[in-house]
Amino acid sequence: MPDESDDVTDVNADPGVTHQAARETSDEPTGESPQLLPVRRRPNVLMFVLTGVVLGIIAAVVVANLPTDDANYSMMTTFGYFAAIFGLLGAMLGGIVGVLLDRRAGR
Repeated sequence: MPDESDDVTDVNADPGVTHQAARETSDEPTGESPQLLPVRRRPNVLMFVLTGVVLGIIAAVVVANLPTDDANYSMMTTFGYFAAIFGLLGAMLGGIVGVLLDRRAGR
């Protein structure tokens, strides 16, 4: 006696094909061997660089909003300078961390 699950049709399949019929057709060899895909276990260095830039810009926002008595520069000008400096430093540090992790994963 067949299970009730054998009579259920797949939503994505042909309208008249049941799961039992789909299982019977999928057991046939197709002549293709399964492809083995390589697994990349190395870190993506670009993501480390971009993360460093984002963290540098966040640090620039914090430093630019610190209170000062100097009225020569606006807050946006101060933010621009610190964003450029901290963004570059963050990119360099992120790149160094990414390269070190990449080198360690290569062993």
